[in-house]
Amino acid sequence: MFTRKRLSKTAPAAALFAAVLAAAVAPSLRAEEKLVAPVYPGAIRLSPAVVKNMAPVEFAVKDSHDKVAAFYAPKFGHLAAEGETDLSSPNLTRVVILSESEVLKFISAVKGDYTLSRPAFLSIEWISEYLAPSNTVHGVFRELESQAKKFKVHQAEVPELKRKYAWLQSCYYQAGKDQEILTRYGRESGNTVQSMTDPKLMKAYTEEVQKLTQEGRYDQLAGLQKKYFSDVPEADKRRKADNFGLWTKALDELAAVAYQTKLSIDIHPSQWNVSWK
Repeated sequence: MFTRKRLSKTAPAAALFAAVLAAAVAPSLRAEEKLVAPVYPGAIRLSPAVVKNMAPVEFAVKDSHDKVAAFYAPKFGHLAAEGETDLSSPNLTRVVILSESEVLKFISAVKGDYTLSRPAFLSIEWISEYLAPSNTVHGVFRELESQAKKFKVHQAEVPELKRKYAWLQSCYYQAGKDQEILTRYGRESGNTVQSMTDPKLMKAYTEEVQKLTQEGRYDQLAGLQKKYFSDVPEADKRRKADNFGLWTKALDELAAVAYQTKLSIDIHPSQWNVSWK
């Protein structure tokens, strides 16, 4: 990536002065303020608070990838031409913000004798409809289909809900948010006993079962089940009820935490921690 130029041992005086002056007057900036392009409106940050070296800063965006691309190009940069960047994919768009020569000017001004082999850009990524994983949304759809089989009054609603919320199948979710929603609605609908979703309780239950079994106290196993799974009868009542509206509400909650696009923005080259190749 980086190669050394044949320059004098000391950087040009003007470049050194510019670097020192910049360091003296530059305000304390957040990582977002050191990026090559502004953060997309409403985006949430995925990367840690402090980024290292040349790693881009990642964000999640609720808008579609084509709308995000239109926000950045051509106002802040241009769509990368074939061969202009080292990565291409049918579900990835790259917008070049600073050309290779423009980046070199920043690097040389601050570092003195560095050259760079790539431009500074931002990447817009999305999950292809054809590559969407069998995720939480599929689980909710299955529950709705199951409810419609038991309560036929809802059968006509299922296709419409699938059309309305199909976009959720190819979305990004904050770590664990979608699974938390699925688990919570599983408990509310009686599909899951609460104790079974608590790893600590399940571990304690398993250890007690093993101990009683090893000691041959099989008559106490029933009491152990009652101790840990006392909500089974109540869960059974909830499971037999009409929970179609409950699972429809789960789709609304998923929509609130779903992000259609992942955005990665380069840190400004003046901040790059470049090193010799």
